[in-house]
Amino acid sequence: MKYFTTKKDYNNLSEWDKKHIKNTYNSIIKGAIIADVVSVSKNGLSRRIKFYYIKNNKIVRATNAISFLLNKGYDYIVNDEGLKVSGAGMDMIFHTLYNCIEYKKRDNLSQNYNIL
Repeated sequence: MKYFTTKKDYNNLSEWDKKHIKNTYNSIIKGAIIADVVSVSKNGLSRRIKFYYIKNNKIVRATNAISFLLNKGYDYIVNDEGLKVSGAGMDMIFHTLYNCIEYKKRDNLSQNYNIL
């Protein structure tokens, strides 16, 4: 998955990557995402967050798939330290997950996730 740039490249992804993105999306809908805030900038306006979900009793990293769902480029916003999220004054984990899902399903999303 590390070579995608936008949702337009979805057809170029492997079947495993497509399934991974679908599993990540479904985990967001179910509230089964685990978030790890790795670092916060000195001014508090951005942070690096890693996202995971559990599938078949294994922890699966979902950070890249969430970046894809946000329609962000891989090289710019995601690295080994996590997804760079900017903003302050609100729950940035919820904001990130909320923006990953389609508008019609947003009403059912709650702040139901786990934080490491």
